[in-house]
Amino acid sequence: MATISIIGIGDLQTRQLRENVAAALAIYPVNSEVVNVTEVSTIVASGVSQTPALLFDHEIIAEGVVPSIAEIIHLFKRHF
Repeated sequence: MATISIIGIGDLQTRQLRENVAAALAIYPVNSEVVNVTEVSTIVASGVSQTPALLFDHEIIAEGVVPSIAEIIHLFKRHF
């Protein structure tokens, strides 16, 4: 099972990223666990320099931006 991590402090951009990931998963289901990472020490340990960030299996896919639903689906297809 893959891990999709959404990294952020709960601001508007992080909430939008969560919504986009959920919508993308509804369209293109991936056998995965979605993890929301909000603890500062865990964010720092992940290697992310900007939030929000999206990680697939601990690999940074996007940071500092909110990919659209279509972009996330494209990323799913490339990664999974």
